[in-house]
Amino acid sequence: MTDPSRIVPRWLHVWAVVTLVATLVLLGMGQVVTSHAAGMADPLWPTDPLYVFRTATPAEKERFRSESAFFVEHSHRIAAFSVGGLVILLALGLAVTDPRKVAGGVAVAGLVLLIAGFGDIHRDLMGQNKLIKEGMLSKADIHVPVRATTVSLGGLVIALAVAASGLFARGGTVRLLGTLALAGVMLQGLFGGVRVLMNEVVGPDLAMIHGMFAQVVFGLLAAIAVLSARPNTSNPDAGKYGRVATAVALLVFAQVLFGALVRHTPGPLTQRLHLLTAFVATVVVMWFTHYIMKASCVRARVAPLVWALSGLLVVQVGLGVEAWLARFGDPLLSESARMTPQYIATRTLHALVGSSLWAISLTLALILRRSSGAAAHTLAEPGHDRPNAGGTQVPVCTPETIASHRRGDAR
Repeated sequence: MTDPSRIVPRWLHVWAVVTLVATLVLLGMGQVVTSHAAGMADPLWPTDPLYVFRTATPAEKERFRSESAFFVEHSHRIAAFSVGGLVILLALGLAVTDPRKVAGGVAVAGLVLLIAGFGDIHRDLMGQNKLIKEGMLSKADIHVPVRATTVSLGGLVIALAVAASGLFARGGTVRLLGTLALAGVMLQGLFGGVRVLMNEVVGPDLAMIHGMFAQVVFGLLAAIAVLSARPNTSNPDAGKYGRVATAVALLVFAQVLFGALVRHTPGPLTQRLHLLTAFVATVVVMWFTHYIMKASCVRARVAPLVWALSGLLVVQVGLGVEAWLARFGDPLLSESARMTPQYIATRTLHALVGSSLWAISLTLALILRRSSGAAAHTLAEPGHDRPNAGGTQVPVCTPETIASHRRGDAR
């Protein structure tokens, strides 16, 4: 039986969480590609996701088995296709939940056009790759298929228009985020592919954009996972904590982006930005932990996330020191000498923990802001009983109300 308190079915929320976890794994694999300097291990893109097992030449299959860079790069591509499939089903599932049946059908049709057009773009470019391998086409002559691109963009416009028109309907925000997430995943794939195709022209700059935009997509998927859950009980005091949590999340996001800049363009300016914001973020998160843990009703809802944020921050500082020493500690040490399993693992974990901090801080902000606008019962801080619209007193934070708030009971 459907739970009326949920804006989407429970299975769809579970699917959103699975997609988020899979995306975190994909981010980790992408960080391994960067740490291993394997981004150009295969200069051809796009490829069949399983071509190293099916259509690759014997020499390419041997490279996949024996060369670590080639193996890392194509494992990342395979994982990216898998996450793309998860996001496709997530976006379609969210569109189907639109209570406006006709609008929901139009949204699904738009998403199907987007997916079909994008698939045609991929197949056309793979055909051009085959001609390049046969010596019948040069990389300079690669072109984007106009018809498939037009179909894909048309489908995206339709899906976004329907989602935007229902923004204030029940579940409208999460449906819009689902469409944006699908478009973001597709755009992220194009960034990765263009980075391969244009490496000789623009160098590694597109790899930096690819890495930074990945955090945007990850944030969208984290927001979907949070907002597709059953709504929290209401707490009007959560609003001020939600605003503070939003500021903390934006600071952590900026720090993650500066970290991506250091990984791809380690110049004096980017190093200083990353170090300075690291100090600021550390102090702010420590203060935020203390600030939240003083608020009993808010603490009851988000304490595990706050402790996870603080714990990961400690780990992140340690990893950051090790990564910095491994990367910049000895200026006489060559890059080839630094390319050790420990070096790769440290830098990869540092970047991955940074992404996790971004997701947790965003989750905290969304939960607190959502609690302040929920329509269930209201809980106040101790000693701050306030009359509601009917003249009765809002219940204070007693052990019973705190336990109820933690469970999410509706009264």
